[in-house]
Amino acid sequence: AVIGENTVVGGPEGVATVGPDVVVGANAKIGPNAMVKENVKDMSKEEAERILKLNPVSFDYIEGDKDCRGFIAEEVEKELPNLVAEGYGKKGDKFHYRPKSLDYVSMIPYMVKVLQMQEDRIAKLENEIASLKNNKEGK
Repeated sequence: AVIGENTVVGGPEGVATVGPDVVVGANAKIGPNAMVKENVKDMSKEEAERILKLNPVSFDYIEGDKDCRGFIAEEVEKELPNLVAEGYGKKGDKFHYRPKSLDYVSMIPYMVKVLQMQEDRIAKLENEIASLKNNKEGK
């Protein structure tokens, strides 16, 4: 579909290209059903905690939107290379250059796992506090 000067392209990989400089991963709707997956296992604590090493930043695009929030692909690539799509071409070639891009949607499982771990930790700490209060009151 063409929207203004931007072209939106979808495919089985769930990738959409919007305009000359933006690639959006749209895989949120691709194959969430267990019937199409194998080797399913829980994400490890160590793997999930890698997202905590990422540095959220604010930035302005050189040509485009200002006051944006996100991450720097090269920094993310050091911790979670599976979330970074390689770019191609030479900078300055508007029609044949694509910078590295991030799959923000695939960050969600990492964030959910970290939230679950934090909830577990909070519950344990609350139980510990309650136990300490009960012991203090009982003496």
